[in-house]
Amino acid sequence: MIKNLLSSSPALKEYGFAFIRITIGILMICHGFPKIMGGVATWQFLGSTMANLGIHLWPTFWGFCAACAEFFGGFALTLGLGTRIASAFLTFTMIVAFLMHWNKGDAFQVYSAALTLLFVFIGLFIAGGGKYSLDSYLKR
Repeated sequence: MIKNLLSSSPALKEYGFAFIRITIGILMICHGFPKIMGGVATWQFLGSTMANLGIHLWPTFWGFCAACAEFFGGFALTLGLGTRIASAFLTFTMIVAFLMHWNKGDAFQVYSAALTLLFVFIGLFIAGGGKYSLDSYLKR
């Protein structure tokens, strides 16, 4: 009975998709808030990871961008507003995070969260906000 209910209801799939988008968004807000509040020293450290891409200029700027991507991108995902744009910025942020861990030789358990989120954000970029998002509401 449960199998029939779940497989026959497109609305439930949309609720499930919204649940994933919203919870990942809330997690990113919680992940980005300390980085936003960390100030220049935190932003400098975060931005220094751009060296993994061969970019050594303006580490404080890049760190601030990463903190904003996580914090404000999390809000965007939670609301489903600008989902593809937020996902693009978050995808780039997770690429940098993954490469930082990979280049340091960290174990899979250390970089798996960044790698997992990278794939989630690529999926959200492709899918958009879904039916239960402000993106969808504003298209009407």
